[in-house]
Amino acid sequence: MKNLTNHGIDLHTHTFASDGVWSPKSLVEAAKANKIGILSVCDHETLSSLKMVKMYAKKNGIEFIPGVEVAIKHNGSVYHLLMYGFDTENAEINALLEETRLKQWHKKQIMRERLEMRGYKVAESPLDAIAQSISPIYELACSLENDELNFKQAWAICREVEPDYKIAQPAKKVLEIAKNAGAITILAHPGRGGAEIAYASNRAILELVLLGLDGVEAYYHAHSTSEEERLVKLANRYNLLVTCGSDSHDANRKPIAWNPALCDQFLKRLNIRPFSVAA
Repeated sequence: MKNLTNHGIDLHTHTFASDGVWSPKSLVEAAKANKIGILSVCDHETLSSLKMVKMYAKKNGIEFIPGVEVAIKHNGSVYHLLMYGFDTENAEINALLEETRLKQWHKKQIMRERLEMRGYKVAESPLDAIAQSISPIYELACSLENDELNFKQAWAICREVEPDYKIAQPAKKVLEIAKNAGAITILAHPGRGGAEIAYASNRAILELVLLGLDGVEAYYHAHSTSEEERLVKLANRYNLLVTCGSDSHDANRKPIAWNPALCDQFLKRLNIRPFSVAA
C-alpha cells in the first residue's frame, strides 16, 4: 500500500474539460495550497483532462485518482454517478461517454437554433466540438455571456429554449459497464437535488445498490449535517462505501481537505493508505 503524508482528500472536482474553470495546473496548485494529498477529477462525461492533472499531481506529491461523472436515469429520475479507479482507455466506458456527448451536441444544436430565432448570435461550433460537448446549457450560456449579459442572465435565457428532456444513460447499463471495467461507483451528492438532478431517497439509493452501486458521496459541500448522518447510516447498514467531495469548479469554491478517515474503506479498495489522517 502507498503511504501518504498527513494531508486531506477531495474526491470530486472539475476542470475546464467540462463545466469548471480550473485548468489542470491551477486545480492541482489550489489542492496543494489547501493541504490536499489525495485528489480526484470527475469531469462530466469526459476523461480529457485526466492525463494533465495526473502529471501535475505527481509533480506536487499528490496521489491522483482518475474519475468521471456520468448522468444516469432510473425510474424517471436523473442522478449523477461518480466512477473511480478504472482504466481510462477502457473501450466500453469511452464509447458510453462518446454516445452521451453526441446526444448533448444534438440538443445544443436545437437550443442554438432557438436562440438565433430570438435574435441572439451564437458562434458556430467547430466539427470537433461533438467530441468535447459536455453541457448544452453551460456551453451556450458561456457563448452568450458578454458585456451586456452576465452568466446568470445568459443561463436563464438558455433555460428558456432548452428542450424538455434530460440527457442521461440508463442506470443499469452504466453500472454494468462500470462493473465490467472494474470501476468503483459512487452516487454523487445524493442529498442535493435541484433543476438538473433528483434528490436521492433511501429507496432510490437501495434500488441503485441492487443494480450494482458501490457507495454514496455522503460528505459534500452542500449537504447538511442531517443529510450526512442519513447517508452514513444508510452506508453502514448496507455496507456501502462513503466518499467526500467539494464539487469544486473554480476559486469561488476551492477544493476541500476532508479527513481521509471518512472514506477509508474506499481508499482500501484502491490500495491507498494515508500515513496519517488530517486533523
